[in-house]
Amino acid sequence: MEPTQLGRPAHAILTHYLISSQAPEMSVLGPTIRETHVPPPITAKTRKAELLKQKANQKMSQERMLHHNTVTIVENSYVCPFKTRISNYYCYYCKDIFTDCNELRIHTLKHDPQYFEDHMEAKKITRIDITQIDCRLCNEKISNLEEFKKHLSAVHKKIIYPADTNEFLTFKLSMENLNCLECGCSFPFIDKLIEHMTDHFGKYVCDMCGACFIEESTLCQHIRGHKKVDTNFPCEICGKNFKSNYSRQLHTATVHEKRPVVHCYKCEASFLSYAQRNRHLINVHGDKRKFACQSCDKVFDVRKTMVEHTRKYHLQVCRHQCDVCDQRFYAPSQLKEHKVTHTGERNYTCDYCDKSYPRRQSLQDHIRSHTNDRRYKCNVCNSTFTQSGSLKSHMKTHEGFEMGEGFPS
Repeated sequence: MEPTQLGRPAHAILTHYLISSQAPEMSVLGPTIRETHVPPPITAKTRKAELLKQKANQKMSQERMLHHNTVTIVENSYVCPFKTRISNYYCYYCKDIFTDCNELRIHTLKHDPQYFEDHMEAKKITRIDITQIDCRLCNEKISNLEEFKKHLSAVHKKIIYPADTNEFLTFKLSMENLNCLECGCSFPFIDKLIEHMTDHFGKYVCDMCGACFIEESTLCQHIRGHKKVDTNFPCEICGKNFKSNYSRQLHTATVHEKRPVVHCYKCEASFLSYAQRNRHLINVHGDKRKFACQSCDKVFDVRKTMVEHTRKYHLQVCRHQCDVCDQRFYAPSQLKEHKVTHTGERNYTCDYCDKSYPRRQSLQDHIRSHTNDRRYKCNVCNSTFTQSGSLKSHMKTHEGFEMGEGFPS
């Protein structure tokens, strides 16, 4: 007879365990009555909540992996982490101030990088000088950060997680002009270079004014500024209000004076907007950097556009709510245009025929009928139209043609 436990044979206990672990609702002791569990109905609201939960968990996981990579790289290399204020450098560990980047590097070597993690700030991207990288574990001379990550993984068996975003903002500090490692643009001061880095790595976009930031905390600080300041800087030409005098000046220069204020850092060309400059960089200088959406197959030339696409269409961030019907919108301009459906206002009047419209875009579409601006072209028969709606109606006459997502609206 086999040993027993509580009066039951050992093989019976094992059998009970195996069956129970595979099918918890069954029991070797006999049938049991189970409650029927009816899952709650799946609605659009629950699907959205689940999507947001998945995104939050994914973001947390990515942040942990980035944190691990950052600590592993700094602890095992000679990169120099630093902080800045105005145009001064601060030691990452003891906050000593330096105006000479060479002195900063020499001073930082006195600190043990094993204490680096203790000084890290939550949700802040670490700035590092990569003039000297090299491996602390074997003294291998390495000058490229990506190669160093491969070296740590292959030679020293350190865990380096694949990352969709950069662990650091990287610089090669110099007493002469400071060059952007992404595009080669030169700046006399470190604060101007850091400000420029937003063009490359800004992914947090202000819904109120479209400003872009590298760190979420900086965006939050910026938004608080919106709430404190009234719109008391009206344009003297059209009356539009702005949050700051700078915004008003930029509006006047680009909208009314048509004066280019954004300059290409690779040639002498100037533009009215960053979007125009970015298109110029792609078409003229062959800047082919692509930013892929992680939620669909769309690819963008500008990081900011990709971020706005993700927030608007995938995360569906709609913070601006109508106080009449509770409908929500992504941008304040969309809410403003929606409100006229309640008030009946038609503030946009055509200079050609005195017709009025509730939305600026509707007026602009109408004006094309006067100027014969036939920008919408049929790809099948080459017919042209002034309105996108007219083109859509026309396309239905072509049998078997399907209008895709990229069709003009």
